[in-house]
Amino acid sequence: MAFILQASRQVSEMAAGAVHIKAQIQAIETAIDQSPAFVFDLSKSLIDTVCKTILEDRGVKLPGKPESPALLRETLKVLKMHHDDVDQTEKTYESLKKTANGLQTAMAGICELRNTHGLIGHGRDGYAPALESIQAQFVASTADTIIHILYRSHKGYGNGGAVSRIFYQDYDAENAQIDESYDDDALTEFVKQFRPSEVLFNMDKDAYKAAIEDIKNEDQA
Repeated sequence: MAFILQASRQVSEMAAGAVHIKAQIQAIETAIDQSPAFVFDLSKSLIDTVCKTILEDRGVKLPGKPESPALLRETLKVLKMHHDDVDQTEKTYESLKKTANGLQTAMAGICELRNTHGLIGHGRDGYAPALESIQAQFVASTADTIIHILYRSHKGYGNGGAVSRIFYQDYDAENAQIDESYDDDALTEFVKQFRPSEVLFNMDKDAYKAAIEDIKNEDQA
């Protein structure tokens, strides 16, 4: 039976157009049986890529080139792991915090395995015993869980207004309102093939961002 990273595939669907994420997921699924050692390298790389993508989406710039554990730690700092109704003094909050800390422990373990058993880590004795696909599946499944909670939290719980990249598919309701604001009779037959909101998104992202913010502010008023 083929090994599938179900949660990671959901991330790939949410991160439409993120070709590096999709390629790494596919590479891990292929390497599980064909090259288990490569899975340790790819799993670390996939987590790094998702962390960097989230930070870039949120306009966060880190100095230098942080190692993987630090990269994950900084990503967790900018994410909300729960909705606003969860009281930070409640046991639920503390439990979520402990679980998030567990992600960092898992990341440290993946990095160590990558360094000692990865195909392209630091190089090994040519006769050294290798780990097998069962250990590779364990590491891949761990990475699968990590990137899923990171990206779902990134998309699901907002970012306090700090946005570097904006995605058209994230604003279905707002796009509909933008479309309704345009007089259909004033549009040429060619332009009518496209949604006004989509045209605005592709032609002037700053104006699109402003329109989205205006709609959000009106809804909150």
